[in-house]
Amino acid sequence: MPMHKLWVYLSHAIGEDDQYGKMRDNIANVGEWFRFFIDNTQYVVQCPWYIYAVALHGGLHVPRRLIDSIAAIDRSDVVVQCGGYISPHMSNYEAKAARRVGTLVADITKYGVLPPDKGTDYAEAIIRTVERSVLKQPRRVWMPHLDTPDLDALKKLLHDIDINLPKEHSAAISVLTRILEAAHVEIGEKDE
Repeated sequence: MPMHKLWVYLSHAIGEDDQYGKMRDNIANVGEWFRFFIDNTQYVVQCPWYIYAVALHGGLHVPRRLIDSIAAIDRSDVVVQCGGYISPHMSNYEAKAARRVGTLVADITKYGVLPPDKGTDYAEAIIRTVERSVLKQPRRVWMPHLDTPDLDALKKLLHDIDINLPKEHSAAISVLTRILEAAHVEIGEKDE
């Protein structure tokens, strides 16, 4: 059974030549991959660069396309490389951005340029490949920014639980401590 609400970023060649020097209709093909994941999973599929390429044809918006794509990668559980081959922007921008922010990468390019039909063995193999890549490491969870009142409320809750019910809620205390430590590091980095 496929994972639910996995956040997937689709990485696909836009217009680069493939390893054989042939141009492909990559914009149409990524639409097919998007449809494949929508039809076969409950994943949240992100592909902001696709909207820029379809709706805003020129190169004027390339910097914004890259910035928005990297922000989406940061909030994704996994970057799925699809489309039959890995292009320069897939490896030099998207995969590097994923590694930098700790997002996992699943390479499914071996399954071909276009996705298989729904319900086939290949379709199931692709989903298993994506999910295995996520299960190799604990799931990353992106959290929105916590401001000072949020942190103070969490600190107070942690203190109250630790004082009144330490043994019954040791696992919850550990989780809250990790959240506070992560939020503190993020706030400390912004203050510098």
